[in-house]
Order: sequence, then structure tokens, then C-alpha cells
Amino acid sequence: MISEKEDNISTHQAKNMCYEIGELLIKLKEKSVFDFEENIPIVLLDRRSSSINLKRTEILEVKRFTSLVHHQLPVLNYLVRHPSFENITEPVERNDRIMGAIDYGRTVAYRQKYPNKPTVICQEIHKSFNVPENLLLAVTLFAVLTYCDKYIKFQRLVESFKKINYTIRELETIRSYVTILLSMKFIRQILPFALEYRSKVDTLLIGVLERIRQNKTPRYFAKLVNLYQKWRYYISVSLNENQIAEHFLQYHFMNLADTNDLYECWVFCKILYAIAEKYDLKLTEVRSSKGIVTFQNTNKSFHLIYQARYPTEWTDEGKAIEDIPDITLEFRNGSNMVIDAKNRFYSNSDPRPNLHQMRSYMDTLGAKFGIFVHSASQNPLAWKIIPDKSNNQIIWTSLIPGNVDNANKENLAKIVDLISKIS
Repeated sequence: MISEKEDNISTHQAKNMCYEIGELLIKLKEKSVFDFEENIPIVLLDRRSSSINLKRTEILEVKRFTSLVHHQLPVLNYLVRHPSFENITEPVERNDRIMGAIDYGRTVAYRQKYPNKPTVICQEIHKSFNVPENLLLAVTLFAVLTYCDKYIKFQRLVESFKKINYTIRELETIRSYVTILLSMKFIRQILPFALEYRSKVDTLLIGVLERIRQNKTPRYFAKLVNLYQKWRYYISVSLNENQIAEHFLQYHFMNLADTNDLYECWVFCKILYAIAEKYDLKLTEVRSSKGIVTFQNTNKSFHLIYQARYPTEWTDEGKAIEDIPDITLEFRNGSNMVIDAKNRFYSNSDPRPNLHQMRSYMDTLGAKFGIFVHSASQNPLAWKIIPDKSNNQIIWTSLIPGNVDNANKENLAKIVDLISKIS
């Protein structure tokens, strides 16, 4: 239980965990485990509706940008390839052929002024691309390009290139793609006019909606409206250098005052991603009343549950007392595994802390394995096992935030191997 834990996470480790959780969520999104439109990251951290202080991390903002924009490129491409337009009538001087209707009044006046020129004035119909939906599209494309240019050479990204080179490649890919879209002839024509609306995006949005209602704009341009409404919670289309840095991407990650909660979330994300990566599984979030968040693999052979509640045989005033392990894996074959994150130091002098707590969890769930994961350890590679007569096992190990050696990787591999044995 959280009340039993002793805060063992330093401020520096907490900050690093926030960064790493963000990176893990990005990777999980890339594996289609869940979509950022859902509230899972918030639910994971704020399961008791505790106060959350939102703190922006600039690298995570860039990652958020690449994740959002990359999946919207097909929409932008479609809109550029199928531009909207309106027909306008303009007077044009012609001395070679007649196009449209002759404006006799203007033609007579012109002939009187220039009697030696065989010119007629025609009222010709031309396509105009200076409509709100195209202007909004052009402003958005230009803002995306500007953002990419700014952060491709962002010093903190360059310094950590080996760690997050995927992000830089994504920025370069997005920039290249958007550059091609901006090179389209009609976009080049309207871009100078569109830039005058960079501070009037809402005006363009209202214009698009009104034109759709009046059937003046093809309904597929509703995609642009939906796209803008989706993005406005994360980005502000802006051309000002400082505003881009501050507001273009309104993605903040959470920094909890309670580091116990943060550590539990970090362990959950680490295990979730380790499973998805090891077996190349597509895990999807499913609705469940048992826990805060539940994931299942595609063949439904197991469920991974965060903060599940299980009634025990004990009651208090007629109500069942519940066991609430941090992470539970329920398998279709009836076997279960319990993982409990402990934000405290694991010492060789006290090799079996919280033994009775895990026994209770395992008895309640009928679990085959129970694993305590500690935030610090005298031996980072510790893998203490205690079996019972049926070879059910309680294990003590660690996942240490910021640990630079291979201990975390090896301990995660052992946990994932146990999962494969059960399934």
C-alpha cells in the first residue's frame, strides 16, 4: 500500500522519470497501444483526483508535435490535392479571341478612348483560391514548416541526438513533406495573402464553417475544421518565434508532488512497453470496472491491469476489505501475476520486506508469482526468490530511475520472461 512506502525518489530522479514516462508514452503511441486523445496518461497519475502541477518540458513538446502532425499528414495532403475555390467574374481586355460575355459598355468606352486598338472587354469567369479554407490550410502548413525549422537544430535535441534521433528524423520527414505541399502552385499564390490572417485564425475558422453550411465549400473540408479543433488544444498556429516556442504545442507532462504515485506510474509504463517490445504485441486499452486502466493483447490471452481492486474474505462493517496491487496480469489459462512498486530502498539485511502483504495479494488472486519492484537497491541486480510448496514465488527486485547500467534492462527481461512462462 502507498501508506507503507517511504519516499526514496530524489527531485532529480523525479524529473528524469517525468521525461522517461513521456518518451515511453510516445513509443507506446507508435506501437498503437493507445492514442494521446485519450486520458490514460492523466488517469495513470491522477487516480485519486489529486492535485497535478502541469510542467512543460520542451523536448516532450517536440515529441508531441511530431506524433500529432505525422498522423495528420494524409489529411493535409488530401486537402492540398483537392483545393476549394469559388468562381468570380472579372473584366479582361481581349484582342485575340472572345472569352465569356462581352461587356459592351466598357468596350465602347475603351474604343472611344483608343480608336486604333481592336480590343473588347470580356466578363470572364476565373477560379479564385482565396477562400477561408485554403487560407487556413496555407497558414497551418507554413506554421508547421516554421516549427520544424526551429527545432531541427534545437540544441537540447542535438546534444541528445543518439538518444532521441527518431524525433529529429520525424521533424525532417515532416518538414520535407510539408515543403512539397507548400510548393503547390495554388498554395504559392495564396500564401502571401494567407499570412495576413496569421493572427486571425478564428476568423478563418468561422468563415469555413459558414461556407460549409451554405454549401459553398465541399464537405470534405470539414476535415480541416475537425483538424483545427483537435489541434487547438495542443498547438497555436503562430509565426512569431517566441510564440512558437511557448504556445505552438500545448503539451505538458505531469509532475506529481507524491513521488510514490510517480514511481508506480513509471514502473507500469516500463513494464507495459517491455511487453509490447519483447513480443511485438499490439496491446489495446479496454473498458473494465476492475482497475483504473486495463490493457489486453490482440488474442486476449492476458490482461494487464493498473490499480485493480479485489475483494478479500475479510469484511469491515459488512463491506469486503479490498486488496489493491499496483499491477496485475490476469491470464486466460487462469494464472495470475502481481507486481507491486515500492518507492523504498531494498537492503540485503532485510531481504523479505512486505512479505505478508504479497501473500495476501497472491491468496486473493490465486497468483503464481508476486513481484516487489523497489526504487533503489543495495544490489541493483537483486532477484530474491522465495517459493512455497506449489512453487508459487514471491520475488524482490528493483527498477531504479536514472540507472545507467543494464540492471533495469535485465530485471525487466526477467519479469517479461516470467509472463511468457505463465501464458
